[in-house]
Amino acid sequence: MNDRHLSLLATLALVAACGGEPTPPDDTPTVASVTVSPASPSVKVGASQQMSVVAKDQNGGSMTVSVQWVSSDNTVATITTTGLVTAVATGTSAITATAGGVAGSQILTVVPDECAQAVLVALDPGQYQTYSASECLLLPSGSSHYYRIAITRPSENVSPSDVVDATLTTTRIGTLQNLTAPPAPQAASLADLGVLDGARFLENRAIKARTAQFQMDMLEREVRERGPGPDGLVPDRRPLGLRLMANPPSRLSINAQLSCSGTFTPATLVNFNDDLAIYQDSTERVTRPISASATQEMLDYYTSYVKQMVSDYWGAVTDIDGNGRIVITTAPTLGDSVAATVFTGDLRTSGTCAASNLAEIIYFNADLILDMDGASPDWLALSTIAHEIKHLVSIRHRFAAGTGLPPAWIEEGTAEISATMSSRIAWAATGGPAVGSAITGDDLIATLCATDPCAFTKELYAVVDNLANAIAMLSTQPNSLVTNPTGANEFHSIYSSGWHFHRFIADAFGSAATPFADAPLFRQLTDSTTALGTAGLAQVTGRSFGQLFEDMVVAMSLHNTPAPQPTRAFTTYDWITATGIFAAPAVLDPPGFYPWPVTVNTPTGSTDEQLWMPFASTTFKGKIGPSGMRFHDFQSDGTGTGLQVEITMGGSSSVIVTRIR
Repeated sequence: MNDRHLSLLATLALVAACGGEPTPPDDTPTVASVTVSPASPSVKVGASQQMSVVAKDQNGGSMTVSVQWVSSDNTVATITTTGLVTAVATGTSAITATAGGVAGSQILTVVPDECAQAVLVALDPGQYQTYSASECLLLPSGSSHYYRIAITRPSENVSPSDVVDATLTTTRIGTLQNLTAPPAPQAASLADLGVLDGARFLENRAIKARTAQFQMDMLEREVRERGPGPDGLVPDRRPLGLRLMANPPSRLSINAQLSCSGTFTPATLVNFNDDLAIYQDSTERVTRPISASATQEMLDYYTSYVKQMVSDYWGAVTDIDGNGRIVITTAPTLGDSVAATVFTGDLRTSGTCAASNLAEIIYFNADLILDMDGASPDWLALSTIAHEIKHLVSIRHRFAAGTGLPPAWIEEGTAEISATMSSRIAWAATGGPAVGSAITGDDLIATLCATDPCAFTKELYAVVDNLANAIAMLSTQPNSLVTNPTGANEFHSIYSSGWHFHRFIADAFGSAATPFADAPLFRQLTDSTTALGTAGLAQVTGRSFGQLFEDMVVAMSLHNTPAPQPTRAFTTYDWITATGIFAAPAVLDPPGFYPWPVTVNTPTGSTDEQLWMPFASTTFKGKIGPSGMRFHDFQSDGTGTGLQVEITMGGSSSVIVTRIR
């Protein structure tokens, strides 16, 4: 027997002695290496890169394995479970793939997505520049550079559906360092503000919006059926000289159906003075009588605070029935959705409008008058008198000129100027700030919270009402000056947009800081010899609508900031503190301050709002209506080259950059 056979026998004997079979070598594949590709990738901010991985076993063979992806710095780059990287900010991040306990990595570098030709924004504090939305801008870095960017659409299109997408993308150019927050706006103490609940003003906004639509629909119908010309207008029968006024009749037959084909029904005299006679529909009075005390409030308010102001600001009210009084009557026809109105047919002869009342009449929803009674009165009825009488004067002047009324935002906005001017006159007469001074939040709180709890006074009601509505309109998007755009907040209102715009016009072009100095400007705007609509604004101010809109946006951007104030500025309201008086509801207490940049951020664990500059690259998306505006605030930390800004928006648009500091 040879040696090989002896060796085999010895092995078998050994195996038999151990009681088992020999263990074969383990050939199961295991992950030995993970390679990530591409190698050393470089990606522009905002772009994406698909990463891939190759895993090999101990024998060098490729394997199909489950991979877990991780980015070491998600502020620079994020990665999905499938390996898709998105570049967030300039910098580096290790992209790691792990399979079977084995990891592989690549260092990904995120570089700025720089424009081929960026326009350098070179501004000193207080300066501004307007750019096309298609231009790529570079805000230069500086230790104190603070910019406000307003995306605007200076369009007069009043279609609510004219809403476009607006996207602002920023890219930080240069080295990223720690950033600092800019200081709070330069303003009076905010410590005592944010105490009021403005819910009732938002409730009133809904009825005012329906009132505006009702009134404009009625006017359009009248113009369509009878024309706006002077033919058929009742002449003014104002008596000459002094006369002893007779008491008004205890009952009148009034057509309160607001139609030239309506019928006359009896109305009962409730109260009167030398200026107004207040009636109530006789049938309605049986079940829902308005009180003598509420109507006395209306008489006193009109005589003390409205009568002379209307004459100064809009022109004299006609007296076509020759009785020396304006008639106020309740009108059940208005239902519960319309606050008050005037009927243009009342200014026409019966030959032109068969059921004309041939008198100056304001039709009221009885609920507004009834709401003045009780422990917590609502004083909307008082300022509504000033609002509707402005319409009465406007209609007369415009029909005499042979035109219709201006667009609703102009007519309702100026009517709210009338309402707030009566309120300011009343407030000044009862201890408030002088007419023309800049109202602060502290002024408002001093009056509203003179008692505990705080209460809305009748003198101040219209001012607070308009502040509430302006907050809701300006701090939400999409917003618009000329219409209530589709998708807007339910409290967006052309009452407030028109009021805010015309308040600017009066302050900037009417020298309103001097008491009543703005009256001639408004009287000229309403005069029958002035062109209609925005053409009239251009005629009175010497600037086109687009220029006026830009002027207002700049005034908003620089308002109450450390920068030099613009030549055309707001002077009669400190908007930052005046709009800071509300604590609820949320829409009246938005984050940040007027004009409410959408770049406001509330840090975790902090109740203090601050403006911020996004890390390296951020995209802000939103919608904007015609003649709408979106503000964005950015502050440099003084490092790097600056901040690149790109804007994408459909339609006619412009970007106004203002340097605040």
